[in-house]
Amino acid sequence: MEIFSFIYIYLNQYLFQACGTKSNDKYREILLDTGTEEIGHVVMLATLLYFTLLGFNNLIKYTI
Repeated sequence: MEIFSFIYIYLNQYLFQACGTKSNDKYREILLDTGTEEIGHVVMLATLLYFTLLGFNNLIKYTI
C-alpha cells in the first residue's frame, strides 16, 4: 500500500508545482505535461492490477 501513496505524492508534486508557478512559461508547461503523463502511468498500473486480480479471461470480454 505504501507504493500507491508514494505514486500519489509523486504525481501531485508535479501538478501542484505547476499550479504554484507565477508565470505562464515553458517550465509550467513541462510540469503540467509530466504530471499528466504520471496520471497515465497510474491509470495503466490500476488497469493492470484490476485485470490481474479479476483474471485475464475477462479481458477478452471487454475488448470484443
